Amino acid sequence: MNIKFLNGEWKIRWSDGQRGGSPHYNKEPHQPMDADLLGMKKEISDLYDETRWIDAKVPGEVHLDLWNCGIIDNPYIESNVLKARWVEECMWYYRKVFDAPLQAEAKYSYLKFDGVDYGTIVYLNGHEIARH
Repeated sequence: MNIKFLNGEWKIRWSDGQRGGSPHYNKEPHQPMDADLLGMKKEISDLYDETRWIDAKVPGEVHLDLWNCGIIDNPYIESNVLKARWVEECMWYYRKVFDAPLQAEAKYSYLKFDGVDYGTIVYLNGHEIARH
């Protein structure tokens, strides 16, 4: 069995659901809700604006990534955790580009996530492949 670990460097970005939009925002005609909320499968483009993504570590935690990038102050001192309350109110997107081994094309392959948030949608090459 060939195993490729995807831990390490990833990219993240956020949206409050209003401004900036998600990297795969998809509103169906005459639908008042985002397709994600309706549970509709969709595809996303790989045309990302790299300037809107920041470095992150996986496994990791959003607050630590934001602190490391200087976006929030140390949440463990004084009342900085209250200044970072906006973090919990946003939708977060993780992204990773990787090359799969050639053997992956010849057989069934699996993506295993040891831990994901309660509301997760997984895309592979722009196609939705799983929900949690």
